[in-house]
Amino acid sequence: MKKGLFLLLAILAMVLMLTVSVSAEEAVPVEEWQLVSSNMGTMTAYIFENSENGECRLEIVSVPTRPTSPITMPNNVNSNWAEYRDRITSVFVSEGTYTISSNAFADLTALKSVELSEGLVRIDGNAFANCKSLVEVRFPSTVTTANGGTFKNCTSLVSVELSEGLTSIGANMFQGCSALKSINISDKVTSIGNYAFSGCTSLGSVTI
Repeated sequence: MKKGLFLLLAILAMVLMLTVSVSAEEAVPVEEWQLVSSNMGTMTAYIFENSENGECRLEIVSVPTRPTSPITMPNNVNSNWAEYRDRITSVFVSEGTYTISSNAFADLTALKSVELSEGLVRIDGNAFANCKSLVEVRFPSTVTTANGGTFKNCTSLVSVELSEGLTSIGANMFQGCSALKSINISDKVTSIGNYAFSGCTSLGSVTI
């Protein structure tokens, strides 16, 4: 009698474990991504689209013809992903990219995160302007120049980690970044442009 009861309990336990396992698997959404490739010579823009929620991530992959020939983005680079503009939530820029061109990622209003790779030296004007969902940015150690309006009106930007090698902060660079709370500026910075921190109403500390 007891032996039969123990056997029944064991079977019920196994059924319960199997049910929980299946339920857990069903609760995990399966993400399907659509890849769209736009060839720009030595630079390729990849768009990965999540079919579950429509969000997109943008990856810029540079392939220099020689290791000593880093790539500068063309000025019209953003036309390659214009149709996905309102759904791009993350951006990755690969090694081998020397310069991010003016307005390259401007007005990507859904953009939340950016990953910039080592080897990047220059970020031109308004590169990330009006990216109103962008929360934080970290400069690679190789960045020495960031021109005017780089993060202008990025109203959700809370945290910025500038590179130690940065020598200047361009005019209007953080203008209108009303959520920015603090920033560390390297002692290598020799100039700060006009209105660089205008409208940074939450900025409590600047460390130099």
